Amino acid sequence: MWRIAGSLGLSDPRPLTIRQLLWMTEGRDRHVWNVVSQMMALVANCHLNKRRKPFSPEDFNPVKSKKRGILVTKENIHELHNALKGLNGG
Repeated sequence: MWRIAGSLGLSDPRPLTIRQLLWMTEGRDRHVWNVVSQMMALVANCHLNKRRKPFSPEDFNPVKSKKRGILVTKENIHELHNALKGLNGG
């Protein structure tokens, strides 16, 4: 608890829960990665081949969540139904 508080620059973490401290740490980490990935994209684009599309900060940010999912349509809704039915035990 005290190490997490120290990494956040807090002198007394006692009014906060561990969950709140972890959320604060995650927020700080996301902010730092946003700043660093913007600088990395800037440097990479300075040395870019003219034929290549420019880099974006998301290309360098491992924290940024990539949208991964399956679009549910009329054609594949039965697969979702079968998966949920399997979780329910029948």
